[in-house]
Amino acid sequence: SASTRHIGLGATVSTSFGQPYHVARTFASLDHITRGRAAWNVVTSAASAAALERAWASDFGIASRGYLDLASLLRRERVDALAILSPAETHAQHLEAALAAGLHVLCEKPFVWGQPRLAAEARRLALGFDSRGLLLWENCLWPYALPAFDQLHPDVLSRGPGRLAMRLQ
Repeated sequence: SASTRHIGLGATVSTSFGQPYHVARTFASLDHITRGRAAWNVVTSAASAAALERAWASDFGIASRGYLDLASLLRRERVDALAILSPAETHAQHLEAALAAGLHVLCEKPFVWGQPRLAAEARRLALGFDSRGLLLWENCLWPYALPAFDQLHPDVLSRGPGRLAMRLQ
């Protein structure tokens, strides 16, 4: 924040997977910490953007502009980076939009899903970001946790898969 005035965070988050109040408070905190550089692409099917804007203003005191799709957000806001936190099946279209807009991206795992040739599509997108000098980061923490897991459970990773059985009542 000290070296630029244009970096912000725009994230797509659905209140279907988190309590609306908690999500709103998280974004309010993020907006405060970043001095007004947070943008929330609210995913909803229950209300219009205008109704959500009124609700956030009256319930939480947050002046907001609601967007029901990423294209609208990108047309209206100046965004330098995008956090893609939407369902995996939407990641490819959001990555394409971010690449076209020249945005750096933090994407929840996986990059792409629900289409043929997943590895080839992920590679094509990664090369596109690389060729434009844009950061593309996949939020996938488990590789970093494997050494600690191996210390806690020696030799488990080197053994073959075991047999899993469930008894349902």
